[in-house]
Amino acid sequence: MILNLANQVTLSRLVISGIFFAVISAFDASTGRPQGHLLWVALGLYLLACITDVIDGEIARRHSGITTFGRVIDPFVDKVLVLGTYIFFASNHFAVNGESITGVQAWMVVIILVRELLVTDLRMISESQGNSFGATFYGKLKMVVQSIAILWILLSLVIGDLTTTGALYRSRQVVAVAAVIVTLMSLVAYLRRADFLLVER
Repeated sequence: MILNLANQVTLSRLVISGIFFAVISAFDASTGRPQGHLLWVALGLYLLACITDVIDGEIARRHSGITTFGRVIDPFVDKVLVLGTYIFFASNHFAVNGESITGVQAWMVVIILVRELLVTDLRMISESQGNSFGATFYGKLKMVVQSIAILWILLSLVIGDLTTTGALYRSRQVVAVAAVIVTLMSLVAYLRRADFLLVER
């Protein structure tokens, strides 16, 4: 199979995601050792991944065309990147004395995971019946807000201290909750579009 340029860029984002996860897996907030360099690298890698997400979409629309492979792999890579990051943020890698310094809690990860699994299933069923089930405004907004939240959490950890107090920590809590709220809004929007699938006939 020969991949067009847009799909090649998408796959490069998957590689970037793997490197990003390797970097944040090396971070351990509980050691008390300065590890700002890891956060800077992680921030740069996540920003690069976001840029490739924009680029591959533009290339597909303007030049290469949107392929079936691209429609599958692009959202898959997005989900791997976002879900993987939130899982790490809620893990012991970003915990001090048992408390998360990112503001991300396990229940937030569960909500995001449930949304992604449910929407994926609804899309699969809908499109198997010949109905279009493309991304909605709220679906795109969800990805933007989640990415902004991740970027801000990383940046605020770099410029602040690794504590669970203070204005920067509260700001991390705010963006984490905002991402969950928009995620739920996007879920509701997709459920309304797929209401015909949820009614027994």
